[in-house]
Amino acid sequence: YVAQGGGTDAAELQYGEGGVATLTISIPQRYLHSPHGASSLLDIQASIDLLKEFVLNFDKKAFDKISYK
Repeated sequence: YVAQGGGTDAAELQYGEGGVATLTISIPQRYLHSPHGASSLLDIQASIDLLKEFVLNFDKKAFDKISYK
């Protein structure tokens, strides 16, 4: 089963005055809404690596390329 929709609290930030740049990273997880979820350590490490590269490479020039101002 693959969910066709959903959302996170990040969606609320997008409605801030003037719009707010928002980024959501989702880590695949089984039993998401139960008291204990399960994720692959490989998926968690891949998410960490992705965020690290984003922080190291995303600057004002990159933001301006995608900004709708």
